Amino acid sequence: MQRYPTERIRNICLVGAKGTGKTSLAEALLFNAKVINRLGKVEEGNTTGDYDPLEIAHRQTLTSKVLSFEWKETKINLIDTPGFADFFGEALAVMSVSDVICLCLDAAGTGAIETKKFLDWVHRLNKPLCFFVNRLDAARANWQATWQKIQDGTGGHAVLFALPSGEGVNFKGVVDLVAMRTDSNDPVPGEMEAEARQFHTKLIEDAAEESEALMEKYLEAGELSKDDLQNAFAAGIGKRDFFPVFSGSAAQNIGVANFLNLIVEDFPSPRRQEKTAAQVFKITADPGLGEIFYLRLFSGTLVPGTDLFNSNRQSTERLGHLFVMRGKERLEVDQACAGDIVATAKLKNTGIGDTLCLKKDEIRCDPIPFPEPSVSFALQVASRAEQDKLGLGLSKLMRTVPTFHMHIDKEFAETIVSGMGEQHIEVMVERLKERYGVKPELGKPHIPYRETITKKAEGQGKYKKQTGGHGQYGDCWLRLEPLARGKGFAFASEIKGGAIPSKFIPSVEKGVRQAIEKGVLAAYPVVDLKVVVYDGSYHDVDSSDLAFQIAASMAFKKVEEEAKPILLEPIMNVEITTPAQYVGDVTSDISSRRGRVQSMENSGELDTIKAQIPQADLYKYSTRLRSMTSGAAAYTMSFSHYEPVPPQLAPKVMEERKREKGTE
Repeated sequence: MQRYPTERIRNICLVGAKGTGKTSLAEALLFNAKVINRLGKVEEGNTTGDYDPLEIAHRQTLTSKVLSFEWKETKINLIDTPGFADFFGEALAVMSVSDVICLCLDAAGTGAIETKKFLDWVHRLNKPLCFFVNRLDAARANWQATWQKIQDGTGGHAVLFALPSGEGVNFKGVVDLVAMRTDSNDPVPGEMEAEARQFHTKLIEDAAEESEALMEKYLEAGELSKDDLQNAFAAGIGKRDFFPVFSGSAAQNIGVANFLNLIVEDFPSPRRQEKTAAQVFKITADPGLGEIFYLRLFSGTLVPGTDLFNSNRQSTERLGHLFVMRGKERLEVDQACAGDIVATAKLKNTGIGDTLCLKKDEIRCDPIPFPEPSVSFALQVASRAEQDKLGLGLSKLMRTVPTFHMHIDKEFAETIVSGMGEQHIEVMVERLKERYGVKPELGKPHIPYRETITKKAEGQGKYKKQTGGHGQYGDCWLRLEPLARGKGFAFASEIKGGAIPSKFIPSVEKGVRQAIEKGVLAAYPVVDLKVVVYDGSYHDVDSSDLAFQIAASMAFKKVEEEAKPILLEPIMNVEITTPAQYVGDVTSDISSRRGRVQSMENSGELDTIKAQIPQADLYKYSTRLRSMTSGAAAYTMSFSHYEPVPPQLAPKVMEERKREKGTE
């Protein structure tokens, strides 16, 4: 592929809900550009973008794909992204480095929740935006309803560039409102002339408003030249003054050529600066090359062999071969200009989000705002050998998927993985088997219950042991006091008159801290209490640090039993977005999980429910939510606070804990 200057580069990413036809649109764009000679289909597993075996098996895009191609002496870096909520992190990384985001919509009205999420993020990132209304040939296609939703979601800033002719079985094609021709280059049909002329006038007026000079030209001549329009459109789209709307059917390749032409003619090119700065926004694993790093070059130029500085990690990297990516195909290039997207391999100490620059400049790009994982599972393997493979595989996956996390829960000695949803975790487990030959069992993580006290109590702990030589002697009196929820642990000394020498007070505290790790009810950590040592005694010869640690531990266990201990459970904040018709089912299910609805908000056809639900009742919640709402709802979850376990449930929790401890 030849080298392209910044002004002849376009960076477009396709986002939208699952099923809106993003991959089909990408395939049609490649077909029109004569990169491929036939239109692949997602359901047949033969598209250029979805080449991964897991994507073919799942019949959906799981990772973003860069599909670079040329059209009319312009390089287009097209990036297809997953639409399913569990893989939103992939889309967000691409949105952060793209120049224009194309939000694909299903004219049949599916995917409202994901569409709102994508639209919210586009506005949050302050990125130029366009729409492609797809599947206008679908049986339930409704152009007017879709157009109204776009207008509502953009505050009236949407501007139509391609008007559809019919819908559903009557869908015939689209009218290019700039050229006032059909997509087959025929004159506008007579029955559409008035409507098309109205939208054309609005389009020209919006362009004219980009400058006073253009407005004067328009008022004088009643039209604008092609060059004036192209410059005005590029400026207006780049400044988010308006959002172009296109329409068609990717599967039938209708409206796609119109979209492709206007990308080249009317979309803004990247902004050019002098100092070199590139950001890594994606890493993939390749069996032959190892890790492949995808770079968005915001400024300067890149040449193989250049030494670059990683400003995030304060380390140097030598740039190897540069590639233009087209799905799994790699096309080597000798240079990349500002604004381009390329890939390279074998960087040693660079991760997603890092900036590569010249050391003298030390530029750092804004971080990619990846969302935090909301679903966790425990992983179990059968042998130590598999455990080693598991550790290696998980560390590799976390480098390539920033929304996938792993940690070892020391409290329960289990491997915990977290992701954006159950399907996300399941796909990661499939990756472990595919790449590293290990498939762990997914299980329910232990709930991190806690213990606390509900009243003041005090008592003595004395440790005395005589063994023929020096003995052991420690004696302390402790007072336990409840603290407000979330205050943790506090220790204080009220020793007077040297009842316990000051050098042994830290030993008392150490003994208490060891004791609170396993409470008397069910061996869970004890929280939200203050412990005061207020009296005791010692022996000039036999007292020691160890003796006072043991005495303090004994005192704590005795006094905790008298302080009316209770179990605490973690409560989660859960925010659910659902179509209005499912609100009753969702709220009833929340109640059945001992949850409490905190608030409800309506936004058009969607309702947002905020609730607090015990973590113990949320295992595999996304499966249940998907079942209740036919896959139309989505949720996020985060920790809120601890509160007491209901008295009728506490004995069951303690019994289960005893069984676990008995098998250790």
